[in-house]
Amino acid sequence: MGFAKRVDRNHGEIVAALRQSGWFVVNLYLVGQGAPDILALKAGRCVLIEVKDGDKPPSGRRLTGLQEVFHAQCAAAGYPVTVVMSAEEAVRL
Repeated sequence: MGFAKRVDRNHGEIVAALRQSGWFVVNLYLVGQGAPDILALKAGRCVLIEVKDGDKPPSGRRLTGLQEVFHAQCAAAGYPVTVVMSAEEAVRL
């Protein structure tokens, strides 16, 4: 049995801002198992992005245990996951 996949309130806004800035965006939030929400590609760059809702209190923005493990494995492999809380943060990538 799997878990229900939830999308943060600002996910669509972040995806739209990235695409408007020329990024090719692949939504990964349905993958689960700690995988980041977005894979963004632009000009030879590959960025893994975890979306968190900046309007939530800090406790509501924490990574889950699975996310912590996945992020650590990605970082060890040389592909760190960037956590963003707004479209502005995402576009600054």
